[in-house]
Amino acid sequence: MRPFSWLTGLKSYIADRRGATAVMFALLTVPLTGVVVGTMDISSAVSQRSQIQDALDSAALASVKLLNDPSKTATDVTNTAHSMLGPMAANYPAVVNAPVSVDTSAKTVTITYSGAAYNLITGPLINSVVTVNARAKAALGGTSQYAVCILITEPTNKHTLRASNAAKVDLNNCIVQVNTANWDAVEAGDTSYIHINNGQNCYVGDIHFGDITPVKMPTCNLFQDPFSSIGTGNPGGCDHNKLKVSAPTTLSPGVYCTGLTVQADTTFSPGIYYIKDGLLNITGASTDITAHGVTFVMVGS
Repeated sequence: MRPFSWLTGLKSYIADRRGATAVMFALLTVPLTGVVVGTMDISSAVSQRSQIQDALDSAALASVKLLNDPSKTATDVTNTAHSMLGPMAANYPAVVNAPVSVDTSAKTVTITYSGAAYNLITGPLINSVVTVNARAKAALGGTSQYAVCILITEPTNKHTLRASNAAKVDLNNCIVQVNTANWDAVEAGDTSYIHINNGQNCYVGDIHFGDITPVKMPTCNLFQDPFSSIGTGNPGGCDHNKLKVSAPTTLSPGVYCTGLTVQADTTFSPGIYYIKDGLLNITGASTDITAHGVTFVMVGS
């Protein structure tokens, strides 16, 4: 009888297991690949949800302000929301018709979306479905009444309220209203700040960064543009041309062409001042300006 060697037996065992090991590796490759691809799909779905959420937020904010107008119906609000979602049609066609709920009593607009993620790798391979859910709600809120010290009606631009170069903005007993919907609508850079004592910050968009108090209101009552009826086209002929105020005076409403420079104490009588093809430049170490019921409209170049 041939003696048994444990080393020989081990070699035989290893040799016999090679085929099984190869089969197991091949079988494991499929689930491992699925895990990698699935992770990629989850990342894609998260990115899609972020884009859809941003679109829903913008549509809700844009449409809820219609509830300030008694002549607008819930249908008008819904149509506005869907029109705002229109640009999403190319990549996410189902988002354009997301359900819109309008509560005219509570002054709220809610948009919800639930649907399958698009263009996933695993979809055609194993018929998997990743659901994307998003919800946006905007409201007209706030019962406290304050005077408006700053009102910015621009809806889309960035940094529409910005303090920089060590600017110190101190306001009292009032509200700052910024209708800009961008995430970086308000900013206070370097050592600048914007502070309100006994007041509110009503921002449709968000604060980029900076020392800004108090915190923004959770819901914002959008104000209509009080100057929308003022035409910004050609106001006609010139009442003054390149006027420079160098001694204390009182000015009257009219068309000031090629700019207006004020270098001394000046009182502006109530009315609309068109500054045409130039700047409104107020300068001087101790120049005092008195202006009640005054609006400056910049036109031309």
